[in-house]
Amino acid sequence: MTKSLITFSLLAGSVLLAGCGGGGEEEDSNGSTSSRTGSLSMISSDAREGDDNSELTVQVRLSQRLDNQVSVDYETRDGTATAGEDYTSTSGNLIIPKGASQGTFDVVITGDGIDEEDEFFEVILSNPVGAKLSSSDATATFTITNDDNPPVISFETRQQSVAEDVGQAKVYATLSEVSGNQVTAELDVTGTALDNDDYALDKPVLIEFQPGDVRSSFDIEIKPDSIPEGGETINLAIGSLDNAITDERDGISEHTVIILGDTALNDTGLVTFSDGVNAGLTLEPSSHPGQDASHGRDTLPEPDFDGHEGFSFTKLDTDGNPLPSNSPTWSCTLDNVTGVVWENKTPEKSLAPTFDPESGDTIPVTISLGEFRAANFRYDWRVNDENNNGGSPGVVENGDGQLDSSNPVGEECAYGADSGRRARMYCNTRSYLEEMNRLGICGFQDWRMPSIEELRSIANYDVADNSSAPDTRFFSRVHTDTRYWSGTPAADNSASAWCFEYATGEVKLCQKAGQSRGFMAVRSPK
Repeated sequence: MTKSLITFSLLAGSVLLAGCGGGGEEEDSNGSTSSRTGSLSMISSDAREGDDNSELTVQVRLSQRLDNQVSVDYETRDGTATAGEDYTSTSGNLIIPKGASQGTFDVVITGDGIDEEDEFFEVILSNPVGAKLSSSDATATFTITNDDNPPVISFETRQQSVAEDVGQAKVYATLSEVSGNQVTAELDVTGTALDNDDYALDKPVLIEFQPGDVRSSFDIEIKPDSIPEGGETINLAIGSLDNAITDERDGISEHTVIILGDTALNDTGLVTFSDGVNAGLTLEPSSHPGQDASHGRDTLPEPDFDGHEGFSFTKLDTDGNPLPSNSPTWSCTLDNVTGVVWENKTPEKSLAPTFDPESGDTIPVTISLGEFRAANFRYDWRVNDENNNGGSPGVVENGDGQLDSSNPVGEECAYGADSGRRARMYCNTRSYLEEMNRLGICGFQDWRMPSIEELRSIANYDVADNSSAPDTRFFSRVHTDTRYWSGTPAADNSASAWCFEYATGEVKLCQKAGQSRGFMAVRSPK
């Protein structure tokens, strides 16, 4: 063989080896080949949470365009975000067509209106075909950014009154909406009551809400003493906050606990003046100094959402729990100044029997157990306790006035039928209080007759119709066409007791057995 033939054979062998893969092609991790090999990657990004569900588009990029199709598996993985709560778990196989530079898929982000920390989840790529995974960008982090405002923290009421021997006073606060964060408020404490003498509080004074809570409370230990004294105050103000804000338009940032002294009285509600000729003046005329509107609680520049001017009330539900001041229904009313709890009358109820034209029968009225407190029902005065009835118990209780035990409905009052009731029922104040306490209205069983001063204490003398009716936002059905019984008997007239007329704002003498009157039960703050 000649030299030239040997050379040709070597060259041919080299070409053959090159054609068998020894030079220009590359093999990927799955054994496929292409003339060029790209790498797959993702870029981490943020997604706004929003209030409704939305879609986050995840981009998977190729480092270069390829002349072959590329596929890759993907799946989501929880970080601080939780699948099913913050986003929808997603997995699948992504195809990037030949010549394309990227492919996409969507992840559903769960929106809500809850303030919470930013949260993240991850997307992981695996099993590439036709390309390889970028060593640094095969996993990407996607942050769900919170876009909700923190809730407004507020005390439930502006003030409350407690007796000195109550033991503990519970203070409630609320959030305007649920938060996903722990909310903490540190309170500033001032007032005339002395720490460690009149009350005790752990320091610092905190209100805490766990995620998901909208109501929280803390206790103040009230320390009794034997020293006669006036009322004392513990003023609480929301100071530093974590994960919440205060807003005077939507809440109460200050709360006062009044430790009742020997006497606590409401003011009149009057905030205008008169010069002897003109009424409704906003400034006190020098010719007529010392008027009521210049003195007392109603001179304080307080919002009146919990009562007109100097008044302050809290609505209570059927179990005695506090309600928001704008609650449309409530069972009782707590006077935050005096500490007295009043029943709130139920809707009026007709006592007239109905006529059935088909049968020709007269159908007597029946009422449910709770309807005996109807605002239009009237009662005679009756107090059996000889130490408190002024020498006369009032209306006589006999068979003529006794109501039918099977359906105790009279001409001016009624009670619900109840086989468990053993007492004889009358349309008088004694029977009414027995029923209040037997049923435990608003969770109390110490209902009693109000004193004449207690009846007068809720009179609002600044009512536009010139009556003195209590604030209708908290006493929804007090009538001005009747006088209301007090438990205060007349000192020099055993046949009479004092009553109050809200039409005129005057205290009157009323004959105990002469005429039925309106009646509202109360209980003491202790």
